[in-house]
Amino acid sequence: MKWKVKALGQKVLSKMPGGDRLYFFLQQHFGGFRNFSVLSKVSQGLRLLNALYQIGYTVEGKRTMEIGTGWVPVIPILFYVFGQHSCDSFDISRLLDENLTLKATQQMTELGQYLLERAPWVKEDKEVFNRLATLRNIRSLSQLLATINMRYHAPADARCTGFNTASVDIVFSNTTLEHVPFSQIAEMFHEAYRVLVPEGLMVHLIDCSDHFSHSDPSISPINFLRFSESEWQRYNSKFLFQNRLRASSYRMLAEEAGFDVIFWAPRINQQVIANLPTFPLDKEFANLSPEDICTLSVVMVAKPRK
Repeated sequence: MKWKVKALGQKVLSKMPGGDRLYFFLQQHFGGFRNFSVLSKVSQGLRLLNALYQIGYTVEGKRTMEIGTGWVPVIPILFYVFGQHSCDSFDISRLLDENLTLKATQQMTELGQYLLERAPWVKEDKEVFNRLATLRNIRSLSQLLATINMRYHAPADARCTGFNTASVDIVFSNTTLEHVPFSQIAEMFHEAYRVLVPEGLMVHLIDCSDHFSHSDPSISPINFLRFSESEWQRYNSKFLFQNRLRASSYRMLAEEAGFDVIFWAPRINQQVIANLPTFPLDKEFANLSPEDICTLSVVMVAKPRK
């Protein structure tokens, strides 16, 4: 679908009474939920786990907090498989869908070999397969949440959790922060700093690409950077809000909130860099490095500064 048509449709639906339900219906029958698969989200979750693994940290026995639950809690389920103790998941909207979640849970039980191939530490943890087997018996959303020890907070604000200070081991998000306004990210990071234990970590996978390019291959992954802020507001809606921040901004916000970034793994698209000299970049982004402009995703791990 051409991206401007999609943006217009989302804009219209966002202003309609009952637009949320209609949008979900369209997603189920014509969009990303039509042939639902957990693989892409599991792959992203493994990037988060691998980042932790590389610095000698795991989710085993940890209390975690997720920013942005979405329709399906794939990452909390994955983290449970790898030994997470509990998860508090926050979302501004109550989107969690039981049918999709049960599909995801059953799909997860079939990924033993996939996890073995992509997560070398699985071989050292036989309990992973026992937890996968436990998921086969899940028949309801409430049963799943109890099994994986997940508490769902929605509608709720991750900027003001109400948790005790120094009570969480890991704060994480997966392809969520790119949908949050700049000032709110700063507040989320300050709250993360408050609730994390001194040795805790904040880990985020951030998708810095133009999400319209995911379904419209005719445009560049940085197509949205050709527009001024006022021009871009024509295309933003609550169904697909994109802040267009580059990777360096997230790092700056983490450091300003009191964190030291200890792991930084950007994925820079070399083809986009090659095309940059002829790309009509808006002046707002003109002073950034080509690498920062063309970073399409990044995994960041940060720890509270002592």
